[in-house]
Amino acid sequence: MKAKKILAVVLSAAMVLGCGLTSLAGSGDSQTIQGSGSFNGINEQSVVKVILPTYHQSLSQTFDYIADPQNLIGLTVSSGGTTGWSEDGREIEPNDNRVYFSVTSGSSTYYDSTSTKLKMTNKGSKLVNITVSAKSNDAETNMELVDKTTAEAGLTTPTANPSIYLGLVGEYMTDDNGTMAAMSVQGGGTSEVPDDGTEVKLTASLSGQPDNFNLRFDEENRRGYTYAVKDNLEKDWYYCEFALEGICPDSNNLTAESTAPNISVTYSWVDPSAPTPGISFAANKVTASNLNLTGVSFVSITASKDGGAAVACDTDPGVVVTNTIATNGKLVVDLSGEGWQTYMSGSTMTFTLNYTEDGTPKTKTVSHTFP
Repeated sequence: MKAKKILAVVLSAAMVLGCGLTSLAGSGDSQTIQGSGSFNGINEQSVVKVILPTYHQSLSQTFDYIADPQNLIGLTVSSGGTTGWSEDGREIEPNDNRVYFSVTSGSSTYYDSTSTKLKMTNKGSKLVNITVSAKSNDAETNMELVDKTTAEAGLTTPTANPSIYLGLVGEYMTDDNGTMAAMSVQGGGTSEVPDDGTEVKLTASLSGQPDNFNLRFDEENRRGYTYAVKDNLEKDWYYCEFALEGICPDSNNLTAESTAPNISVTYSWVDPSAPTPGISFAANKVTASNLNLTGVSFVSITASKDGGAAVACDTDPGVVVTNTIATNGKLVVDLSGEGWQTYMSGSTMTFTLNYTEDGTPKTKTVSHTFP
């Protein structure tokens, strides 16, 4: 009898202990275990990097030149010599085009009718667009800027008025074999600097070289990844080079007061995949976007009816109100009101977004024809 009581106690204890290890589920009971996921890091596998001409003292003088319409440098070459003299005492080897840029090549300097070539290199993984422009800064110069053909003819037949050809020339790498091609003149035509103060522009697209990059773990910090240039490059970087060239014809009407035009050259690049301000039209609403980008300042949205004068594009035609740009960089103008609908009926409307980017005025347009 005592043995049975001891057994009963032992069994009861076992059941109590078992309840702490195993949950006894009844019919219809369930249990859920929630797991969490995480990224093993996110790395933007693209690099935008363009190397511009390195600034140094002589860079600012790259496009300085001497025009010699009377070929005085050539006429002062001594017997048996190869160099003549400029008016300010520089010893210069004459050339047939009678324009002299001081050209730097390595450690040597010489004079040529084409300036030193400046180089821009795309050392990134993405394509970039290059623009190089040139214009005259002297509206009052009495030396006319002419095209290349006219200037070449003037080397043998003196022109009636003092003139000079200054042209923007450039080439760029087009493939991995190093093939070079001429940069395109924006808008077509030839590349001479215009006489009216407007710009001539050359453009080119330089491909990126993603094969020159690889993904690496940051072993030093034992955390994170970097998308970096390989120790041994697989391909050459794409690049472009540009310069000014000149020809100075002889002239019958040169005077001591004759002046040569000063030329400014500007070079820049953009990432075409980067967001820019834009404008769109849909469902009677004009929407400007990306107005919150760094360096962008909104000016206005205007509307032009059938190519006519622009009016403010706000609550009613020509009515100016305070526009509010949303935190997402959008500005929406609702044109569903009766005033706008009557105004736009049967017309083609052109809506223009006016803004500045780093202080430079810019515009984007969108058109829509209303029944």
